Amino acid sequence: MTIARNTIANNVNYKAWVDFNIDGDFNDAGEEVYSSGSTAASSVSGSFSVPTLANSFEGKTRMRVGVSYGAFSNTPCGLNA
Repeated sequence: MTIARNTIANNVNYKAWVDFNIDGDFNDAGEEVYSSGSTAASSVSGSFSVPTLANSFEGKTRMRVGVSYGAFSNTPCGLNA
């Protein structure tokens, strides 16, 4: 997975979540699949493993990518600076 932006004017932090159990939230263990920490880079890359079907659910799910200013809080739901 690669996340990119058009400018490097400020540090940001990225996070990504996947709702593997398809319960409508990103709060369960293992659903945060990426965290960059504060970075000035124009792009970041990472990888994650999809759990086996025995540890997830079959069907369509969502991935959410969040970005927040510097080292500010970055959460899957709600406001991020």
